Amino acid sequence: MRQSPLPQQSEASQTFALSIIPPLQTQQEQIMLEAAMQSLVLDSQHPVALELSGSNEERRFIVRATTQTALDHIETLLRAQYPQLEVRPLRPFEDPFRLEPHESVSAVELVMGGAAYLPLRTWTERKGGQEEVDPILGLLAALSKLPYQTRAIAQLSLVPAPVDWSKNSLRKTVEHSLEPERRAQQAERSAAGTGVGAVTIGMPLLIALGVEAGLFLLLEPMLPAWVGNSLGSLINGQMPTLTSIQIITLILSIAGCVILFVVIAMLVDRIQHSLKPTPIYNMSMVEQKTSRVAYRTRLRLYVIGPQTHDIRVDLEQAQSTTFSRVLSSLPARWQWQREKQELKRKRKDVMLRLIATYRQYHLASGSYFTPRTLSAYSAERLLRANRHALRSGWARGLRHSQQYITVDALSALWHLPNASKLSELALVEYRKARTLLIPPEVSRLSESFVPIGYSEHAGHRLPFALIPEFFTVHTFIGGKSGEGKSTFMERVSAEAMTRGGLVLIDPHGDLCEHVLQLVPPSRVDDVVLIDLADKNASVGINPIDVTLGRSRDKAIADLLKTLSHIWSTSWGPRMENVFEMALRTLFEINSIMVAQDPEHGPSQQYTLMDVLPLLTNENFCRSMLQQIDDDYLHRWWREYYEPLSLMQQRDIINPVITKVTKFESVIARRIIGQGRSTINFTEMIAERKIILINLAKGIVGADVAGIIGATLLGLIQITLEEQGVKAAEERARFPIIIDEFQVMAGVDYGALAELRKYGATFFLATQSLEYLQKLDDFLLPTVMANVKQLIIFHMSAQDADTVHRELGVEPEDILNIDMHTCYVKMPAGDHRQPTFSMRVIPATMGDKLLAESIRTRCRIRYTTPVETIDGMLRDAMVRSIRMAPSSQKKAGKKGGRPSNSNTPRPHSTRINSAAEDPIPPIFDLEQEQPEVVLLDAPSDFTLLDSSHIDNNTVESSGEPTDIQSSDVPIAASNDVNDVNDANANTPTDAPAKKKKNRGKRALNRSLERAARHREALQKQAELEQATQDGTYTEQSATDQADEEEHELVELHAYSDPHENG
Repeated sequence: MRQSPLPQQSEASQTFALSIIPPLQTQQEQIMLEAAMQSLVLDSQHPVALELSGSNEERRFIVRATTQTALDHIETLLRAQYPQLEVRPLRPFEDPFRLEPHESVSAVELVMGGAAYLPLRTWTERKGGQEEVDPILGLLAALSKLPYQTRAIAQLSLVPAPVDWSKNSLRKTVEHSLEPERRAQQAERSAAGTGVGAVTIGMPLLIALGVEAGLFLLLEPMLPAWVGNSLGSLINGQMPTLTSIQIITLILSIAGCVILFVVIAMLVDRIQHSLKPTPIYNMSMVEQKTSRVAYRTRLRLYVIGPQTHDIRVDLEQAQSTTFSRVLSSLPARWQWQREKQELKRKRKDVMLRLIATYRQYHLASGSYFTPRTLSAYSAERLLRANRHALRSGWARGLRHSQQYITVDALSALWHLPNASKLSELALVEYRKARTLLIPPEVSRLSESFVPIGYSEHAGHRLPFALIPEFFTVHTFIGGKSGEGKSTFMERVSAEAMTRGGLVLIDPHGDLCEHVLQLVPPSRVDDVVLIDLADKNASVGINPIDVTLGRSRDKAIADLLKTLSHIWSTSWGPRMENVFEMALRTLFEINSIMVAQDPEHGPSQQYTLMDVLPLLTNENFCRSMLQQIDDDYLHRWWREYYEPLSLMQQRDIINPVITKVTKFESVIARRIIGQGRSTINFTEMIAERKIILINLAKGIVGADVAGIIGATLLGLIQITLEEQGVKAAEERARFPIIIDEFQVMAGVDYGALAELRKYGATFFLATQSLEYLQKLDDFLLPTVMANVKQLIIFHMSAQDADTVHRELGVEPEDILNIDMHTCYVKMPAGDHRQPTFSMRVIPATMGDKLLAESIRTRCRIRYTTPVETIDGMLRDAMVRSIRMAPSSQKKAGKKGGRPSNSNTPRPHSTRINSAAEDPIPPIFDLEQEQPEVVLLDAPSDFTLLDSSHIDNNTVESSGEPTDIQSSDVPIAASNDVNDVNDANANTPTDAPAKKKKNRGKRALNRSLERAARHREALQKQAELEQATQDGTYTEQSATDQADEEEHELVELHAYSDPHENG
């Protein structure tokens, strides 16, 4: 397993220190490090220091060592005890245990008092089933509210003590402290009871006797002669002869010697007891300490603060000048001394707080700390780093220390705070999110690929790469904006482009632009860019384009399937039936047009934009049907649609019209309204193209972006389903990345499982699961049931509560995860791998010049200029208005309208009695089909109300003007004469006719302006082309102008035949 090492400390800097960031996931009962403390230090040559530091900005936990080996060892042990902690190497300028030239230090060493076998307070006991207050909180409190630019460090340095450090005190663990006195008294009583040695000469008596003997020998030269003669006579067995005075002197001398003997004996006994008192101790407390591993320690407190303003240089310079300058410097010297004393007093106050805090470890019957102030020189020497670390610096005097602290006391003096209190501590940084290491199998599979991120946990840093299996299952990507979703999708897109095909649908545009810059140079020609934000050109997609190679029924069924998912809540069988028959009619006409004119017919095909006039324009509908040979289509129009009343027809066509008109926005109609499709998804999927779709929701609007995106995605899904006829190994594997997939409402995400069989793997990204649930109750469950990979970044509380069970983490972990960090759950090697955390590597900067080159290539290959598209749309609208069957053209030329008895009425009111007025057919199938011609519109055909026409609708501004369906509402109406026949008693509304005539005249003027504008554009284009080809002549230009003028006159005459006679 490959492991990336953490940054190493520089040996030259001699700063071997780590900042420990405690985790929020620490268990509450885990407040000690006793298990880890037993092996915390390697040996006496590798001392370790545990520190608590504080300033007015932060409070830290620090571990320090003299070698990198010792530092790595202590880091490993701490991570074993706290797997979720974070470790950061301290750089020299970040280390609080340093002394700058402008700083001063005060230091105090806390020396342990009491016998070495007596313990400190350790908080291992419980009271009432509850743990006592964590002592580390008191130490951290003492490190808060420090003066400005002041640092305080509590440093506990240690090296291992000998294993048998407590062998001289082990007897006290089984022997009562009063047992020696009991034994002495018992011995005295035993001796007195036996009568042997009634007079026991103890040590005091012997000492007293020896003292008197020494005095006698010392004073012998000074004694009278009779004393020696008397002692000699006694030794020889003779009784000396003494005078009365000599006898009295001798008696007094003997009494004095006895008294002196007794006094000396008592004094010696008292001195003996005072020098070696009988110890009183608690056997259980002695056992508590002597039974554990211990360390030789030094507990020192440092307070480092700024010096006073450096005025001493000025004073020294003043001393070398005149006496007057010296006098003038005295106030400054006095001020400097005051500032110096004030800063020293502040450091002393901080030191007193620290010393007082450590009293919580004192035991009245145990050990305690006694403060011993260190000189400034000693303090600076302890702070000074030196390569002889054991002789100077913080480890000085540590190996010979007689202060023993056991591991339980050590863990009480330094440990990480309880998680329940950690979040409440001010100025203490802690790790919120939980890290989980990548499974070994996934890490092993990632070794052969370029990593896109790293999984870090417990000191390990392992790479994660997009393995081939990653692209074979559906993936859900969730996270708030700016958390790293787009970065992750960029990495996935970049990797997918190197492997094969890709479909990327971006509702905003930034992701699409970044991915465009990451296209490999070898695949520049494989990119297909569909950019709705492009104002100069647009792609063309005609679902009923017969040149795409699909059969009529398959193409229409696929289109209806796509549209039914977009409007699933308002889709009905009657509406679908009308929609289907209208599309079949248009598809049949397209087939005829392409067959008759293979060169120009494809570009003149009908589109979804023609569904509305087909259902609402009687003449257009008849002209279409006259060209179709499908008897079943004729039967539907003749036997179902025609007999319906006007109200019934409106009821079934209104739902169709409301949906079709959604595509009449400027952007949508430029894409859907082109007769020839410039995009062939079947070929692109087969060739594994890179399809980038920018929906530009902020520019075109959310509704248009959603409809176009859902339509394009539906067509892509249908194309992928067509791969079902191929063998599994021959199917193109296509990752489909959809950012903010909830924007495209109505997409059939329930087909994810089926589409995966056909080669599609979806990467669905969203910002909010809650929004998905409100949008559709079944959308989120459907998606989660079909995805096997989860990539979860930071999410809201409700979303975290929804998805955390899928990952096996807590909601707080998702709420607290860092930016650009995610939890990953994925399968690998036919196994469901555990969830792991990963930090995503930002994508490299792309090539903007390459992206612009690709954009230009795609504009040339797959788009049409908007001016051309708008002209085609206007021509198609005029064509639908002017189209009429030849039978009506003949009647119109006679100056009248066809009679009711001879004219079919597909939009007329249904007659109740079929026998009296049978429903006439649209045309006789046995008769020869007349040629479709242009005819004057019937006078009763309401095109436009004058209130909808603006004289400035069409201007010669160089930009084409679009006539939308909302501006020209075309509705189905009955022939006026038919209506009058059916409703003979209905009076004619003269004002309505005048209003109708005004609308016709206004439309004529608008059409004339549009024609003139189109004429100018066409003439300019033809002039440029003819000039380039060298075929331009004045005669050809004149002939062309005459033809267009004649066409305009006919158009004007057609718009109002009765008004023009």
